Amino acid sequence: LVAQLNAQCDELLAMQNAPSHALFLQGEMKEGEQLTIRSPLPEFEEILLSCAAKLGEALIGEDDEGTNYVLDTVWTVHQMEGDYNPVHFHNNARSPFGFSSFLHLQLPPQVGQRQPAGECSSEDGGTSFIWKTDSASAEGPLECSGVLSVEMQEGYLHVFPQWVQHFVWPFRGRGERRTIAA
Repeated sequence: LVAQLNAQCDELLAMQNAPSHALFLQGEMKEGEQLTIRSPLPEFEEILLSCAAKLGEALIGEDDEGTNYVLDTVWTVHQMEGDYNPVHFHNNARSPFGFSSFLHLQLPPQVGQRQPAGECSSEDGGTSFIWKTDSASAEGPLECSGVLSVEMQEGYLHVFPQWVQHFVWPFRGRGERRTIAA
């Protein structure tokens, strides 16, 4: 599936007038692009909706019966050296509630190199979630106890409530950090 999604992204990038998704996003792109996928692959849509249903069931329990999960928007982020996404959350046009996701399709080798534990400093191209905003449990001036960095592996799908704030660090060096999000 990752190979098929990469092929779909390559086709989109090759289009002269590819639909830009930049107006709807917070990304600070110097060389990269953010593009709308108007027709997501059915297999990808099925996986996303299945994950949303499982997460909804885990969070809501039996009250989740009858909930209708629908895919709202799918886009790609083609992040190049120095590009980044500041703190943001996703929303959708269909509901004030929902889930967001991102799937790493390509990562340069330097992306995701972690800093020593407890330090709050840039991680080359990594994604971090802000899950807690108080600092009462911080043990040092450089610790960010409410920030969780995600595992950076191609093919990893991350699904989370759309209101969860997150950000993407810039990276240095050659390559493309390619992500598909919904």
